Amino acid sequence: MPSGSICAKVLPMPAKPTHLKPLTPAPKRPAGIPDPVWAFPTTLALLSQEHDFYQKDVAKAANVDQSTVSRWLNYQGLVELAATKILRIERGLNLPTGALLPQADPQTLSVRDAAIALGIAPSVVLALGDLKAGERMKAFTPEASRAIMGIVHVYQLTLDQAATIAQRVSEDLGALARSKAMDAPTWYDRMRRIAESAASESGQHPRVGKIDVPRRASK
Repeated sequence: MPSGSICAKVLPMPAKPTHLKPLTPAPKRPAGIPDPVWAFPTTLALLSQEHDFYQKDVAKAANVDQSTVSRWLNYQGLVELAATKILRIERGLNLPTGALLPQADPQTLSVRDAAIALGIAPSVVLALGDLKAGERMKAFTPEASRAIMGIVHVYQLTLDQAATIAQRVSEDLGALARSKAMDAPTWYDRMRRIAESAASESGQHPRVGKIDVPRRASK
């Protein structure tokens, strides 16, 4: 080596992180895990290539260790993977809502927990699954239906209870209930008075059960 030369030590370059890869082939699916959740590792891996994120990014978005993300990619722990955590991952990675759970069945994905996290009352979740009461909604205008769901949310009534109040309002108003003057806020205000009246009589917001809707004295 020539005199006066400097021997510099070349440090190895850190390994570039790789995009996510699910276990292949996938193991046998345990009972109780719906299709969208079982597809989560594959969907996550495909999106990691499309949106250029890595295991550490998923761990940060989900607020878990990278070892937990590795377990997901190996189809482990999916049965405990709640929709709230998946929603958190989507937001943390700036993914479109629903990107990680395409065609998800809301009744199998802890949607109640997701609703609470989003500030949606559990009464709304119950209303979405109330098919019998849902048939009653066909009798109302779209504006009345929006007001009914607002009453379900704010006063935590069942869909059937809120529909009963709307029916009472409709009977009192007659033809006016079907006019353009009855927009959703007007419907809600009319229904709110009855809901609050029932609440004041019991000392609290009405809960699940029969509501004795007060009738105005006939003129």
